[in-house]
Amino acid sequence: MVKAVTLKDCDANKFVAAYAKYLKKQGKLNVPKWADIAKTGIQCELAPHDPDWFYIRVASVARQVYYRPGAGIGGLKKRYGGSYQKNCIRPHFQKAAGGPIRKALQGLEDLGIVEKRPDGGRQITKRGMQQLDQIAGSVVLEKKKRKISLLVGSLSDVLNIAVASGSVTIPSCCEEWGRKKK
Repeated sequence: MVKAVTLKDCDANKFVAAYAKYLKKQGKLNVPKWADIAKTGIQCELAPHDPDWFYIRVASVARQVYYRPGAGIGGLKKRYGGSYQKNCIRPHFQKAAGGPIRKALQGLEDLGIVEKRPDGGRQITKRGMQQLDQIAGSVVLEKKKRKISLLVGSLSDVLNIAVASGSVTIPSCCEEWGRKKK
């Protein structure tokens, strides 16, 4: 029996990268005009270097809402905040900017991935949960394929080295079978 794969079974970094790539390829997400010059919070000196940072933030926000239904903009601002130090003052925690998070949630709402809860905050829709789990499944499957290919490749390398060095000989029955098959 095949076990169903959910977002919780997937590596976070690989999922966020895969979902951001999916969102960009889909082309339905509206990226704000100010995304190329905006900082993600007061604690950052510069805007992100990656030109696709907004897609990555949207994918990360979708993952956070999946894990914490009812998360709002304030909670996500705390989640994406960081240490802020100015001049010689001791570092203090500073919340992230709310604009990029708000636009990310609005974009996810437009796509039908996230919806507002009656008691406040956001939650993943049923369609959104299916989509996120499907992408997580593809990430886990890709990881398993890579692991198998590495294992098969290393086994064949070991066998080739052993045969070349003469420490392992192929039995005559296998050689005959190999000739018959060809």
